[in-house]
Amino acid sequence: MRYRLRTLLILLAVLPPLLWFGWTKYEAWRERRGEEQLGRLIDRFNRELDNGDYEGAMVTAEHTTREFPAEPLAEFMLQKAQFIRSVSRGEERG
Repeated sequence: MRYRLRTLLILLAVLPPLLWFGWTKYEAWRERRGEEQLGRLIDRFNRELDNGDYEGAMVTAEHTTREFPAEPLAEFMLQKAQFIRSVSRGEERG
């Protein structure tokens, strides 16, 4: 029984710092991944606008708004895409 208690105490001493270290690395990776994904979506949006693909830009803007709801740039992209699409269709802006 002594061996099992010793093993448990070793695990209780070693695991919490390992879990904390791993969690902080995961959080940093997740944040970096989100920034990279936002950058790729912005590049895609601008490329679609440059090519005149306004519907594609609209879809990308909507996707960006869903993925990053707290990002002001995503809302700006959506408004820009809606405006450009309405102008390209000849609709009145009201």
